Amino acid sequence: TAASGGTEDPSSSGGASSAEVAPTTVRPESQAQPTDAPQTHQQTAPATNRPDSGEDRTTTDSPADPDASASVSSGAPTNTTSSEVERAARYETLLESGRRKMTAGDYAGAQEDYVAAREIQLTEEVVRLMITCDELAAQKRVADRLAQYEEKMTYGAYKIVRKISNNRYGAIDEMGQERIPCVYLSVGLSDRGRAFEREDNLYDIYNAEGARVGEGVTFY
Repeated sequence: TAASGGTEDPSSSGGASSAEVAPTTVRPESQAQPTDAPQTHQQTAPATNRPDSGEDRTTTDSPADPDASASVSSGAPTNTTSSEVERAARYETLLESGRRKMTAGDYAGAQEDYVAAREIQLTEEVVRLMITCDELAAQKRVADRLAQYEEKMTYGAYKIVRKISNNRYGAIDEMGQERIPCVYLSVGLSDRGRAFEREDNLYDIYNAEGARVGEGVTFY
């Protein structure tokens, strides 16, 4: 038994324990940890510490946006179109205003509107309205002149009239222009035309063409 006890030498048992501790040393794990740490760092570093380059900003901040691009590119034409619409509306407003004034007999005011419309857009319509306005204005001027006289009789191409403002006789043409001045007290028939009595009770004689053929005569 003692010999058997000598066989189980504590030193050999201690050597066996030492051999078991050596393989369980944590060296492989300590080597693996540095290996894993850089891998973890390599995965997180690009996400947190990557510098913001101009190229990246261009790619990230300026995505292809067709709607935005269309909005920018169409900005100027939209403004131009808006201006054209406003000018067209102003043109139509001036024409309508001119028509109303013509109907009311305000031909001067209507012509001002048409001139303003022509400066916006020269069209056949506005030219025609301007011509019509001129014609109507001329007719009104003639009518206004004729209204100053009381018609008495036709004499050649003219009409013998009495001027309302001074109650004197003379002759006018179809445009209301005096061809024989309305300064005479009376008018009578003469063998050379018409005798018009003056303030001094003498007579001036006029033929049918409105020419004076006798002046200051005592009889006719």
